[in-house]
Amino acid sequence: MILYPVPRSLTPGEGEYYLPVKEETGSLFVFWQSVRNGMDGVRLTKAPFADPEEYRLIVSPGGVEISASGDEGFFRGATTLWQMARFSGGRPGWGFRAQE
Repeated sequence: MILYPVPRSLTPGEGEYYLPVKEETGSLFVFWQSVRNGMDGVRLTKAPFADPEEYRLIVSPGGVEISASGDEGFFRGATTLWQMARFSGGRPGWGFRAQE
């Protein structure tokens, strides 16, 4: 899987998570709006990162968590999640291997 920008680190974990959404992955804007408005299974958490675009994305069997200091970081994290969804085929119930 190719992600842009390239993550600083990517650590595979145990298990999988299936994102219970029906939105198409064709539109990043629609996907971002869904995440921002409270997409089931995705939690946005404020964190004190120095860079406004910095984020941490954790996929676990219990769901997805995107940590950032504000909207720029949350958008970058959602963009990575969108790319992962497109890589998995963009079907409803997108499956991801757990990773951090």
